[in-house]
Amino acid sequence: MARWQLALALALALAWSARAALPEPRCPPAAAQRCVCHSNRSNDEIVSRPFYSRLGEFSYSVDGSRLLIDYIDNKHFKLDCFQNLTLDNLAMPRFESEVRVAKAVLKDCPTPRGSFGAVLKRFNVLVKDRLTLMIPAGTVTPTHLSELGNVNTLEIKQAELAPGTLAAPIGLRSLILDRVRLPPGELLQLPTSLQRLELLSVGADVPREVLERLPKLDKITVRDSSNVSVTPTGAMKEMALDMTAVRIPSTLPPLLHTVTILNWDDQWPMPWTSCALHTLVLHGVTAEELPAGWISNCKNMSILKVQDGKQLRTLHATSLSGAQDLQELYLTRCALTALPAGLLDDAPNLRVLDLSNNYLKELPSGLLVPTSHLEKLLLSKNKLTQDVFTLVQAVHSLSELDLSQNDVRDSCEGENRYQPGLSPWHSLRFMTTLNLKKTNASQICRDWRESMPLLRTLNLSQNKFTNLKFADLQFRSTETVLVDLSGNDIRKLEYKQRDYNNVIDPDANASKADVKLDNSLACDCKTYWAARALQERPMHLKKLAAGCARSQAPRDIHTVALDTLVCNATDLCKDAPPGCACAVRDSGVPSPAHLLRVDCGGAGLERLADLLGPLAAAAKRERVALDNYVWQLNLTNNRITDLSAAAFPKHLSDLDLTNNSLTLLREDDLRTLLADSTRRVRLARNPLVCNCSAAATLTLMQARQAALDYDALTCANGSRLATVRPLRCSRGLDAALVAAVAALVTLLAAAALAGLLWHPALRLRLKVVLHQRGWLPALADQDDDDRRFDVFLSFSHGDERFVRDELVARLESGPAPYRLCVHYRDWVPGGWIPAQIAASVRASRRTVAVVSAHFLRSAWARAEFQEAYALALRDARPRLVVVLLDDPSALPLDDKLRSYLSTNTYVRWGDPWFWHKLRLALPRSRGPLAGNVPLESTPPDAVTPEACSESAASPLNSASSTPGRPAARAQAVPV
Repeated sequence: MARWQLALALALALAWSARAALPEPRCPPAAAQRCVCHSNRSNDEIVSRPFYSRLGEFSYSVDGSRLLIDYIDNKHFKLDCFQNLTLDNLAMPRFESEVRVAKAVLKDCPTPRGSFGAVLKRFNVLVKDRLTLMIPAGTVTPTHLSELGNVNTLEIKQAELAPGTLAAPIGLRSLILDRVRLPPGELLQLPTSLQRLELLSVGADVPREVLERLPKLDKITVRDSSNVSVTPTGAMKEMALDMTAVRIPSTLPPLLHTVTILNWDDQWPMPWTSCALHTLVLHGVTAEELPAGWISNCKNMSILKVQDGKQLRTLHATSLSGAQDLQELYLTRCALTALPAGLLDDAPNLRVLDLSNNYLKELPSGLLVPTSHLEKLLLSKNKLTQDVFTLVQAVHSLSELDLSQNDVRDSCEGENRYQPGLSPWHSLRFMTTLNLKKTNASQICRDWRESMPLLRTLNLSQNKFTNLKFADLQFRSTETVLVDLSGNDIRKLEYKQRDYNNVIDPDANASKADVKLDNSLACDCKTYWAARALQERPMHLKKLAAGCARSQAPRDIHTVALDTLVCNATDLCKDAPPGCACAVRDSGVPSPAHLLRVDCGGAGLERLADLLGPLAAAAKRERVALDNYVWQLNLTNNRITDLSAAAFPKHLSDLDLTNNSLTLLREDDLRTLLADSTRRVRLARNPLVCNCSAAATLTLMQARQAALDYDALTCANGSRLATVRPLRCSRGLDAALVAAVAALVTLLAAAALAGLLWHPALRLRLKVVLHQRGWLPALADQDDDDRRFDVFLSFSHGDERFVRDELVARLESGPAPYRLCVHYRDWVPGGWIPAQIAASVRASRRTVAVVSAHFLRSAWARAEFQEAYALALRDARPRLVVVLLDDPSALPLDDKLRSYLSTNTYVRWGDPWFWHKLRLALPRSRGPLAGNVPLESTPPDAVTPEACSESAASPLNSASSTPGRPAARAQAVPV
């Protein structure tokens, strides 16, 4: 069992045991038919609730009405009454023994005949502190509030009180009336024991005589939707008023030390004549200016908050004079555009200054000089510029600085040769929090990392960072620093190899930084070392959640394939054959330090010199030393026939020659190629020679299997190379005997060959084979050089997609493309079909007939075949090449075509050596055409590229082969 599963099982077991140990309300035995206990809520509902609160939920039906009890031992008891279930019902469940809770709530329960205290006793519940009564209907009487026992705080919501009700709870210390309807003069009935009173939407004035009857009352809170009168008395200590428009008198009670006013409507505030306040909080200020000497008599003022002053634009220079003990000043969300010089001269003990959410463009010089104990300076959401840097650097005691959402930009961009990378704050060694969110910053200053040992939070989110280096994240703080770089367009995370070594070295001084980054990085060669470090030691940047760009997969940099992290080297591949691409990155080893990846898969290469020569020339031009690179060569799907190890680069780590034309590998070349045990060579899908002449090579391959894709290697006959025994050719026979046997074999072979050559078809095939292997001079093609095309493709409309995507795409690409004649591109609209068939065959050195079931059903395709076949017989040359798309036994062949296939060579699609065999059957290519010659300007005996047969591949041929339709003229065919 997994560790988390074991922990979950243990937690559930503990939860069940805790639930079983809780007291459970039970239905009275005498009311078993009227009271029914149901199971707890459904599992889905229970799991969604906090762990502690789902242990004691019990559901009942009492006389058909629902009842819900929520109980937490020693903490909470809540009774939910549904459908007006009365509390006097004797069938209600109850605890078997007394339980004690700090708070109790009776919700939506109609008032009982007796007191709520008696109801709680009936449930065996003792409330030790707070009782909340939510009575949406009914009137609460003095009887209901008697016998409350140890209740200290009473909260009544949505109820109507009968006269004298508030006098009943004797000894009550806190009373909260929320949307309660009071009879006239009911506040005069409040118990004298009250210490705190909250009136929420009650709509009643609090005159002096009410408060004078409450000698112990030290805090009153009044919140109403309309203005009510509140007159503070001498015993008052705390007062909070929230109404439409509040004003406070100029003379305050001597014990009043905390005042909180929401919607302060004093537009022309005057200085208080008597003030003992140490905390004053004013919201919704309507004044336009705070006057001179405003709090001069508030000698004990410690905290002053003036907030949401949409009209407050200025302060007098002496607005704070006299407040020698002022420690926290908040002037936020106002309309301040400037501050007077000397505003803080009388506040030497100031520790917190919050001027956020204003319109300040600058701060007066020397404003902060008197505040030698300032710890927090909050200036966010203003219009400040870099001028504020000099002002801040003088406050050496500063531990928190917030300049977010100001256009201050970089504080260390003005580097000099004496202190490069330092900001003006390099002397602020007590800094713990630096907030520069949305300030157009783009650099992490060196002193933030090296000179602030107490730094814990660095917020640089939503800025202009585009590049992040390893050094930017090396903090010398005593604790871990959270560096928030989210919301930046960071595309590069650059580590060097030495940075990677520093990360994985257990003895190195690890940086203490958690980087919050949510970007999509441009994962390339510059990200290689960072990705490698994060994959091997992900905890060195714990909160990094960056991924690669959308074009790469997977997105997470912690799992991206390291081999994909390269940069294009277009300058090196500029002169390489078409289809080749070059990429570079660090090699991952000390020497050579760089890696060069060359991808020439399917580029049509026949010789290595066609690739390595242009690369060497480009490297010389770009002044790049190729010997300083580790090479990876991808040469798959080419036509390379020879392997010379001397031509390969000095530092070659990977060579992929899969699907080429390699036959016999020289032992010396292969030995040199496999000398490096770390080099990987892939040779699968090559027609390797596996006879006795290759014994030394095969033996070497078996000895170096680890460096090869050995299990995938095959011989020319299709057998697996791993199953071949490398036997050497015999050399011990008598020379005379060998000569005699050789002479006899030669004589017999000559006689057999002479007999075979009497057959014209066999003689023709033999000439073709000898010519294509270079054993006969290329005389057969010399008189064909005036033919405009190399190959005429004859096919049916049903096979057009195969011809276009496979034959045309492959034969017209690569370093030696063929000149093809195809109907859909080279047809002359309106030409006569029979004439164009004949002209197309005569204009092409070879005709390739794509034979399939579609082909055999097309009259025009068969006509093309007949024309090419006749031309081959007339010229006594192999003019016709047949490509079979299906097995011959599955095709409806007529006698003539079956006879031709039985005596001539054809190429079958699906053969592993299809392309190799097809190119052997074709003449040498002459490159692309220089341009098309219009039909009108062509001599009668010549054929233009437009004079190609349509090969029954267009809608025209389908129509032409339909009975009753003339086929004399071809219609226009779209190019």
